[in-house]
Amino acid sequence: MSDAAPKKQTKPQTKRIGGPRKPPSKVTLDLDELGGPPPEDHPLLELVTALTHAQATWCELLILNGGVRRLKRESLELSLDRKIVLLGKVMPKLEGEFLEMVRRTLRDIRGYRRDFPRTEASNHEQADKAQRILDEIPEV
Repeated sequence: MSDAAPKKQTKPQTKRIGGPRKPPSKVTLDLDELGGPPPEDHPLLELVTALTHAQATWCELLILNGGVRRLKRESLELSLDRKIVLLGKVMPKLEGEFLEMVRRTLRDIRGYRRDFPRTEASNHEQADKAQRILDEIPEV
């Protein structure tokens, strides 16, 4: 005989076949129970999309700035300009912590642009729009 403790018996899980559905847990609520998905023109959807893309592009530029080819850098800068303009359009629809998240991100991007000034933008009109939006963000 061995001195090891006997294995603990686990209760087999019963499967619900043809019976009533298991009620949803806190984690598995249906969108219908939450009032459905937000409408497609909801500012929160615009915010999430624009903010995450702006932050991702800004991070890529921070990482790649040192030894990246000029064309790749300009492509990222152009993409960042588009995200800044998009965030500038959605900002008037936001308030509270969402507005502050956007402002904080734009301040970070403005700091990046001050540290690594752009030499020549391929789309001057869009670059000027983006710079005006960054200049309008209040300092903390």
